[in-house]
Amino acid sequence: MHRGMARVPAAALALLGCLAPLRAATLERLSLGDMIQKSTAIVRGQIGGSYAAFRGNMIYTHVSVAVRETLKGGAQASVDVVLPGGAVGNVRQTYSGVPQLAGGKEYVLFLWTGKSGLTQVIGFTQGVFSLSSGAGGQSMAIQQSTSDPMVDPASGQVIQNTSGIALRLSDLRSLIANASTGAAR
Repeated sequence: MHRGMARVPAAALALLGCLAPLRAATLERLSLGDMIQKSTAIVRGQIGGSYAAFRGNMIYTHVSVAVRETLKGGAQASVDVVLPGGAVGNVRQTYSGVPQLAGGKEYVLFLWTGKSGLTQVIGFTQGVFSLSSGAGGQSMAIQQSTSDPMVDPASGQVIQNTSGIALRLSDLRSLIANASTGAAR
């Protein structure tokens, strides 16, 4: 037996074995319209501190987001976003498709708060747009491409590589505002 393995309690190993199927789950590919419609909040915010903690038998990494602009949902100064996985003590859990949010960086996040009260990113990496300066100094919102497997809802086929989206932040604001106004009618 590997010396590092001797320190991990048998219960933790059993737990990790039970969670293995979760890490291999395939996400549904979401269109921008789907994400706008399904989000309970969409915010532009800067990533602050983070910590990992158990909730039941799952580890979640809690990320503090200082909200700079609310594009959908009620205004709030900050939001605690949870991402599945992280490390607590000697136990580490990882999941495919979970976004990596860099401290100090600004993003547009498509969020969903469920009955549990936890606020999560819709569609994992699909719901994260990093912000950068484009030509002429305009802010650009960029969704990264991914090789994580996703199911196309129309065809039921698994897609291995999906291209991201790049658009002006002003255009993203307009799309969100138009979709939210249309949903309210």
